[in-house]
This record gives sequence, C-alpha cells and structure tokens, in this order.
Amino acid sequence: GGGGGEEEEAVVSKNTRNDMHIERKVFHVLGGFFFAAARLHCSRIFFAQTIGALGLAVFLVELGRLRSKRLNVIVCKVLGLVMRAHERQQFSGMSYYLLGVTSTVLLFHPTIAVIGILALAIGDPAASFVGVATRKFLPDGGLAARVVTMRLLHGKSLAGTLGFFLCTSALSYFVLAAAGATLTAPLALALILAPALMGAIVELVVPSPNLVLPFKSFPLGLDDNFMLPVMSSLGAHIAWKLLGSPLLPVLRPFVYWG
Repeated sequence: GGGGGEEEEAVVSKNTRNDMHIERKVFHVLGGFFFAAARLHCSRIFFAQTIGALGLAVFLVELGRLRSKRLNVIVCKVLGLVMRAHERQQFSGMSYYLLGVTSTVLLFHPTIAVIGILALAIGDPAASFVGVATRKFLPDGGLAARVVTMRLLHGKSLAGTLGFFLCTSALSYFVLAAAGATLTAPLALALILAPALMGAIVELVVPSPNLVLPFKSFPLGLDDNFMLPVMSSLGAHIAWKLLGSPLLPVLRPFVYWG
C-alpha cells in the first residue's frame, strides 16, 4: 500500500550523478580492490565461477525486486546508501559491476585485468569526484571554471574526463611497476595511456543514468560499470599485442597486503 511507498522513499538515497555521494564511491573503491586482489589469489576459472555465481544471484534479486514492491523496499533499505535515486526502478550498478569484472578476468591477462578493474574501482569515482568538486568549489564566472566545467557528451565535464584519464594512467603505471614489468619505453607508455584513453571515451559516450530497454520489468541497459573495465583492459591488450606481446609479469598478491 501507500505505507510501503513512503518507506521506500525514506530509505533510498536521493543522490544523482551530480552529487558527491561519498558512500557509493567508498563502496565502489573497496569492491574493486577486493576483486583485483581476489583475481591474484585464485585461478581465472575459480574467479569466474565464484563471482559469476554471485553476479547471477544479484541479477535474480534485482529482477525480483523490479517485480515485487515489497522486495524492492527490503533491498533498497539494505543498500539504499549506495544506490542512486533512479536505481529504485532500474537494475542497480551492482549487476553490471560484477558482470564487468568477471568478463574482464575471463578475457584478459591477469595484470591487464587488474588495470581494467582498478580503472573501474578508482578511475570512475575519481572522474565523478573531480567533476562534482569543480562544479561546486571553483569560483563562478572565471575562465578556469568555464573551461574545466565545460560540458562534453551527456553532460560530462572536461574536468571529470581529465580526472579519469590522469588517475587511470597513474594506476596503470603503478600496476606495471608493482608487477616488475621490464618494458620498452613505447610499450610502457602505450600500456599506461591506452587503458586511460579507452576508459575516458567510455566515460564520455555512456550516459548516466544509463540507456535502458523500454520494459519496466526488465530495464537492462548500457552501463559504464560493465563497459569501463572491459574497454580499458581492451585498450591495454591491443597496445600489448600491437607492440609484440612481450613477457608481462603477473602482479604479486602481496602488493595488496603491504
């Protein structure tokens, strides 16, 4: 009845992509570090089976809550702090996130997969943080404010796109250095910049909220939580293959634990 609707409104975050939404960013980052570390501690197949099963379970719960108002209220009560307002009536980013990291692990070299997962886990929230922060805190009217808050595609800002590119480039450098990769300068540069460039394009091209199928009970869409890790890793993979596929060490698990 009406009481259930009021309860749902009360427990779900009202945040949109134009808000800082720190809880969602922390959840995003911690999840990415967990999955990146998990990839280094288990085989490709075990990861795919385990995280794939988790993703399927999450997907089925999502499908159920879109058909059941009562279940939707329960799910929103549990995950309300990390959900955006539009996700009450759509699949949340969690299903796409799990599908994205599972696909990335299945498709790519472990070190390249870690770059893609961290691009999603850290680069994506960094883009949002920089975009929102520059809008909120730069003085209005100044040339710097007009340039960095300039809207590109789908309302995305130049500042956010640059934030993603620089953050992901730094992450790629860190991962390659931590893995002990001894690469030629062209390959190192390509492996650092290619995932950042490919991911930045995804950040711009994929709208948020995402485009969804016009079915209320099955509003599946094109989501950057899936596209970012896959396409960022694809960028690194293409650069690696084009420059001769040299030996690329696997990042050691202890990097994550000190």
